[in-house]
Amino acid sequence: MRALYTRTFFRVVIPTEFGEKVAVVGSESQLGNWQVARCHELVTNEDVVPAWFSKKPAMLPLKKKVAYKYVILNDRNEIVRWEEIEGNRELTPTGVEMLVEDDNGFIRSKTSCDLTGDAAPETQEKREDMPQGAADLRERLLSAKEGFAEIDENDSLVVVSLELPLRVVRVATHQNSASEAAAIAAAAAAAGAAAAGTAGAEPSAAAEGAPSSPPTPSAAPEEAGAAGAAAAAASGTPAGGAAGAGAGAVAGAAAAGGGPVPQQRDGSGALVPFLRSSRGRFELRPSKCTLLPSLLHLRGKTKLAVSFFGFPGVFPADAEEEEEIRELLQGFSCYPIFCPEKEMQECFSFCDFVLRPLLHNVLSTEQQQQQQQLSSEQLWGSYLFINKLFASQVTLQMHETDIVWIHDFQLLIAPMYITRRNRTANIGLFLHVPFPSSEIFRCLPYREEILRGMLCADLIGFHFFEYARHFLVTCRRLLGLEFSFRRGGLLAIDFGGRSVFVRVGHVHIMYNNLQQALLDANCSAAAEAIRSRHPGKFIFGSVDRCEPLAGLQLKIAAFERFLECYEYARGEVVLIQYAYPVRSWGRSDAAALASRLQRQVEEVNAKYSALGRGDHIELLIKEVEWHERCSLFTAADCLLDSCIREGLNLNPFEYLCCRNDLRPTAAILSEFTGCSRALASPIRVNPWNCDAMAAAMDAAVSGRETMQVAVGRDQTHLQHNNTLNWAEEFVLDLARARKSADLVYLDTSLVMTAFRNSRHRVFFFDCEGTLAPDQRRLAMMQKNGEELFAAGRPPSGQVQRCLKALLQNPKNTVVILSGRDRSLLEDWFRDVKGIGLCAEHGYYYRLDKLTGDEWGCMCPDADFTWKSVAVELMLQYVKRTQGSFIENKGSALVFQYRDADPDFGQLQAKDLSSHLSELLFGYPVTVVSGKGYVEVKLLGVNKGKAVERILQTLSTLHGDIDFVFCIGDDRSDEDMFAVINSWTSGDGRCLPNRQGPNSSSLITHTGREQRPTSHQLQRGSVSVSSLLGLLSSFLRPWTD
Repeated sequence: MRALYTRTFFRVVIPTEFGEKVAVVGSESQLGNWQVARCHELVTNEDVVPAWFSKKPAMLPLKKKVAYKYVILNDRNEIVRWEEIEGNRELTPTGVEMLVEDDNGFIRSKTSCDLTGDAAPETQEKREDMPQGAADLRERLLSAKEGFAEIDENDSLVVVSLELPLRVVRVATHQNSASEAAAIAAAAAAAGAAAAGTAGAEPSAAAEGAPSSPPTPSAAPEEAGAAGAAAAAASGTPAGGAAGAGAGAVAGAAAAGGGPVPQQRDGSGALVPFLRSSRGRFELRPSKCTLLPSLLHLRGKTKLAVSFFGFPGVFPADAEEEEEIRELLQGFSCYPIFCPEKEMQECFSFCDFVLRPLLHNVLSTEQQQQQQQLSSEQLWGSYLFINKLFASQVTLQMHETDIVWIHDFQLLIAPMYITRRNRTANIGLFLHVPFPSSEIFRCLPYREEILRGMLCADLIGFHFFEYARHFLVTCRRLLGLEFSFRRGGLLAIDFGGRSVFVRVGHVHIMYNNLQQALLDANCSAAAEAIRSRHPGKFIFGSVDRCEPLAGLQLKIAAFERFLECYEYARGEVVLIQYAYPVRSWGRSDAAALASRLQRQVEEVNAKYSALGRGDHIELLIKEVEWHERCSLFTAADCLLDSCIREGLNLNPFEYLCCRNDLRPTAAILSEFTGCSRALASPIRVNPWNCDAMAAAMDAAVSGRETMQVAVGRDQTHLQHNNTLNWAEEFVLDLARARKSADLVYLDTSLVMTAFRNSRHRVFFFDCEGTLAPDQRRLAMMQKNGEELFAAGRPPSGQVQRCLKALLQNPKNTVVILSGRDRSLLEDWFRDVKGIGLCAEHGYYYRLDKLTGDEWGCMCPDADFTWKSVAVELMLQYVKRTQGSFIENKGSALVFQYRDADPDFGQLQAKDLSSHLSELLFGYPVTVVSGKGYVEVKLLGVNKGKAVERILQTLSTLHGDIDFVFCIGDDRSDEDMFAVINSWTSGDGRCLPNRQGPNSSSLITHTGREQRPTSHQLQRGSVSVSSLLGLLSSFLRPWTD
């Protein structure tokens, strides 16, 4: 059995001086094993001073007694003093999460006052001094902001991605040379005195209650880590970078020998220190991508504590290596998730060969699938396994109120797994790739599972509305979900009884970081070398993936057409193309593509080499370092992009940032890349049109000066927007989209308790969509439209057996409400004796206790002359809406379009509803629109009226009803929900909503929207049939 832990949070009130901080030290590893260097640090803020509290939980073993004590440290992590108490404190962790309030509720009281207290007197005075117009405007602004939750500073932001923003690489040979080992040892010895102040201040003299001889682990790794931290600090590394990586990380050999710490630039242009683990087996390298390294700088720049979870990039051989990697990443708030190598490789294969092409509107070929030599089911299983593993590791470390931000398509199912473990988790998901059209996405065998996994998030983000629109349409076509616009510019999808919000906003770059990086002498020298190699020439530059989606062959063909059609360009222009290999393209395919590109380039160069001005195309297929990319962008006169499909592509952003000099600048972008929508200055082209591409190149060479005003606007836009601002806005919207605590799932134990304690019970069940699947198909149509009929599917034998069991008890009344006609309901339920039936939404009803075997009628004198008018209009729309039909219910007519195209059917239904309302004005009918239908029915006839008549009659004849149970799934069921709510809370004889021990009312909704004062059936946990089985199993003759 695996060990169980409790997420433990500490709170304490301890006055401190400036520069001091409070930590918890104790008998468990998460509390340092009485070693101050490994303590659990607390934080504070101006609202709760002098109280201190945990930002992240300490994972303590369940039900195991833990000794601990608070200690005050200085900014060098040296002990100032221990708390003044005798002996040690003790606790026994219990439950999933535990709050240790050693502050005696001080923080809670402060928080309560801040949230509920009145406005400050000076604020009130200022409001009274305002002019009336200004005061009214202020009230309107406050009203507009009402309901917009703000971020709680006590929460944390957990960023989850498949890979961490920093890469861990295994050193080729971790056996250090003698000189390197000596250098590291010397650095460790030099830092020994400083480290001793922290690690050696633990003896009993420090505090009477501390243990006299606490366990002391080997000090060598910690001392080496302190040396690395000291060296990094000396080199000017910002706080929270290498300085925070003190535990278990050392600088490179040069730093260990006394020199400066080597630094590298990550994908965002920021410097990252070169660190090696304490045992020399692993090194820290910057990530090559742009976004995640930028998010790493959120630490310290936001009021939330930020942590990162992801795969570190290596597969450790044992637990010792895992701990070494954890120590290496600890100072950067990065928490590695170690995955089995086989499952991880298969997950990569599923993402790279199945998901990524499909999300880019490309279907995998049979040849590509055969190359994997694995079934898609096996790859899918590994994808689910990795998503579940990530979710379990994240929920183990997070607080229930933390904000979880999941990135990209590799973890689309993770929101579902996190929600299962923490139902109120605040989860955001951002896709950095396009989302395909519904016709492409529906080809995926696991389409519904992926959509439902995504919809477990509270907020889903896309770069552009085109991608969000595809997602919304896919949800409507595959899951039948509708969306609506909400205040603040967000879109919302109703799913699982709550609103899932959709946000549109693209990522930016760290403009200032790039500007600082361009000052590097190596970068400027490399750019000058490129220009000197091609003196006087116009340089087209580009950096792309070496894969088919980059459109490299189209680009070279278009460049050849440019040289062919515009003779002045021969010998005067050059294309420098960097192409770097990617994991998402098989090795053999990548080699074949590289070979084709090389031949194509050689042919172009050979064709125009007679001019004596050198080659026209330079092709370099290799890994591209950061300084190489920036030097090319600095030297190039025009960026040339011809990608076939791309999500955003930040290269044009970086190019405009690098080209901030006075030289004219131009950019040619494919209209299929996302950034072409975000920038105003580029020339947009169709990469499949070689002539248009060549014309664009001519415009870039000859007309760059005319583009400079737009280029300046784009550069100003990039300068004033960066990744950090984008991230903060997303996190704020995510906090506002947090799941509502009002969502109530049906508790079967509550149902059973109320059921056992009741004596007079009434059950109301909707039929199709609740007791049986709603699968209507046209069965018969006559030309006059008078006898139209839609066949359906009756409830299963299991459901009918449960209904029979309920009716065996004379204290139970069961009523089925449906829009179907009498004959069909009689046929479906002929074997269920004593059941009540309401046909045509209650127009006809039959209940043994009220009408016997006869059918009662709600409106026996109704006028049906309107039907001939309505059916003629409906027939016109049926002819023009493929997949639609008319259903004649006797007292109602229904235009059914559930089998038609969802978008076109909805448009036709909206137009039909409007025309019917006008045409039937003055008739005693009402026009109702529902999911997949438009219905015309008699005014005052609905399920609510039928339920009200049945409840009134039963309570009059048989006394108080102390248990009412109602289940429905559609808008037509809301009428009976409303009647039961008003009945049970008014002055009627049935009063189950009052909190008496012998009365209860349960309204359950099985649809996608949560209804007021109703419960929701949670997907995967309980079904209507299983609930009926549970109720019927408790029925025995002696229970009453």
